[in-house]
Amino acid sequence: MESRGRTIGRLTSVALAIAASSALAPSTALGSAACVQEELAGLGYQPGPADGVLGRRSVGAANLFAGDTGLTLPDLTDDTAGQWCEEIQTFAASPEAAILSTFVGQLLPKDVLLGFASVDPNARANLCDPRVAIREINMVEPIKKIEGFTSDMRRVVKTLPNVTELDEFVFKFGQLATRAYAGNDAALKGQLLDILERWALEGALLDTTNCMRPNGTYKKSLCTQWTVRDGSDLSPTKDWEFTMDRAVGLIRIYYIALVDFEPDERDEQHRIIKDWLEEFPPRLRPARSVNVIYDVGRTFMDAIVNDYVGAKPDAARAKLQRVEKALNRFLQSDGSIEKATTRGDRALWYQYTSLSDAIIATEMIRAAGLPLSGRVEEKLHKAVALFVAAVEDPDVLDPWARKRHNATYDGRQDFDFARWHSSIYRGSWLYIYPYRYPDRVESKELLRLVPPDANSATSDWHFGIGLGCVYNAAADSRLKQIGMDVDPSVLASTASERLQAAREAYDSEEYLAAFEHLNPLARMLGDAEAQAMLARLYSDGKGVLQDPAESAVWYRRAAEQDVVAAQFRLGVILRRGAPGVPRDRAEAARWFERAAEAGDRNAQYNLGKMYQLGQGVAADEAEALKWFRLAADQGHKGAVRSIESIEQP
Repeated sequence: MESRGRTIGRLTSVALAIAASSALAPSTALGSAACVQEELAGLGYQPGPADGVLGRRSVGAANLFAGDTGLTLPDLTDDTAGQWCEEIQTFAASPEAAILSTFVGQLLPKDVLLGFASVDPNARANLCDPRVAIREINMVEPIKKIEGFTSDMRRVVKTLPNVTELDEFVFKFGQLATRAYAGNDAALKGQLLDILERWALEGALLDTTNCMRPNGTYKKSLCTQWTVRDGSDLSPTKDWEFTMDRAVGLIRIYYIALVDFEPDERDEQHRIIKDWLEEFPPRLRPARSVNVIYDVGRTFMDAIVNDYVGAKPDAARAKLQRVEKALNRFLQSDGSIEKATTRGDRALWYQYTSLSDAIIATEMIRAAGLPLSGRVEEKLHKAVALFVAAVEDPDVLDPWARKRHNATYDGRQDFDFARWHSSIYRGSWLYIYPYRYPDRVESKELLRLVPPDANSATSDWHFGIGLGCVYNAAADSRLKQIGMDVDPSVLASTASERLQAAREAYDSEEYLAAFEHLNPLARMLGDAEAQAMLARLYSDGKGVLQDPAESAVWYRRAAEQDVVAAQFRLGVILRRGAPGVPRDRAEAARWFERAAEAGDRNAQYNLGKMYQLGQGVAADEAEALKWFRLAADQGHKGAVRSIESIEQP
């Protein structure tokens, strides 16, 4: 199949070459400096050519490596290159390093990937669990064609055939691929490949109007848009753009999460899928200018789908350098974004999607080892602040929205104020920003506004996989290190003072400060009260990412040290079950009993209920009454009602 220089079919050999390079022995011909360059390149740090000359790019890549891995090394010089080479090779042989040699290792900063890799795969799978069943996408028939959009893409979208179905398919496919990637779930990866192969064999999406000629020019006469001011005109351009967005999403999903799964056993299946996916890049409009509307002027599409997949990282770097300069131009000092915040009744939506483009771009810029100016970051903070303010009061956008750039405006914002944080795409930035800037007030506002289990945490087919839960895992890994640098002897001597400080911080709703005090006490000293309080933070998602499985771990450790409240709360989790915690009513009853015997009225009531219903224990009305009466004697109103229901049926 002719690829016209834009093929995506070379990734397997590229990935193998990257992986192999990370295992190379030092090149004695070129010396230790070249070894450092080779090893850094194998890990995706882009130090430049392995020529043995330690220039600014090589030193910068080395410093990034040291910062990401936490290794303490001397300045990189010709004299210290041997030590650097040994350290990098040792790291390259570690399990964590494997993730850097994958396709996604080129796209995301290494600190994120290493933090993500350090989290247990089961815990990662729980964080990235979308609660979507494979049958929900397995039953969707391959869609051949999308047509009928108007220029404003809203007038007929709900009635167009296949549009909702395609959106749902790509959205859920991406969510399941995110979970398969996070948990390294072989069975799920196989099922997803089977589905993608079926779509490939049917030539899905290829009958949609193609707006690009073979020579890379645009079919202006055929692909029109906005031929009338109100956008009610039928637009083949919008049909094409909508389809290509989804197709590119599937390309990214495949190469990020599935391409390296059983390459030998599934060789023919991978070939069929790649042949189909190769049909789409030539249909993309080339990225000639950079803006923050529509995929950063299609730069994401071009850089990811063509440059990185085509083993041209330097071409991607060049594009990302232009993006960095463009961000400084399009992000305004007042928090608005050029050509986005002026979009009339869609101003808030375009602020949201443009922030996605801008923030993911900054992460790709970091991943490429390129500098990010402080001016860009300053403007980015203001743009996030304006978005947060507009969610609370959309009228703050009025000065810009009234300009009606390619839009209409009646004084209201067309924005889903109830569910915006569950967008099926472009929501990853809601989690990336707090990870990158944890101390910013804007981050704290986003954490307050965005539920940790929103769809945006597990789905972003605009990028490929749900980066939200990937960054959440990395954030959790980083958070667990807070306070852990204290000397154990000093920690033991100040334990009571730290515990009191944690109580005061918790009561003052300064939950992150409470976590900082509790974390070393629970993990290093095994303090039972600290463990119980830490479990409560994870249970409620206060100061940390809400994580029922992690909460259960710490409740159990405290419960085993006879903390009665922890015994009761562990029983509650086990009785109901939670993500990452299978329901076990027999064990729940045992913990309720231990807490009940210690006099906890809530445990007494819950144990009585379990005897009344026969949950985890044999049904026994007399035993139920015994525990209900003990709880009622302590003023438990539910227990009083339960006694009445038994004695007065």
